[in-house]
Amino acid sequence: MKEVLTPEEVARLLTKEYLTPQEIASLMRLNVKTIYALLDNGELQGKKWGNQWRVHRSQLEA
Repeated sequence: MKEVLTPEEVARLLTKEYLTPQEIASLMRLNVKTIYALLDNGELQGKKWGNQWRVHRSQLEA
């Protein structure tokens, strides 16, 4: 079952400049594997620092 975030947790995450795939998955209520697939095929733009992905919050705005 996917974790449901409180409004305070959502607000805290949206103030961060860069988010991890796990944080994005929680915000969007998706599986983290889906986020990695979107990053891998370029549908979601991110930067890989070392072996960790980071996504600028502007990429999440529709």
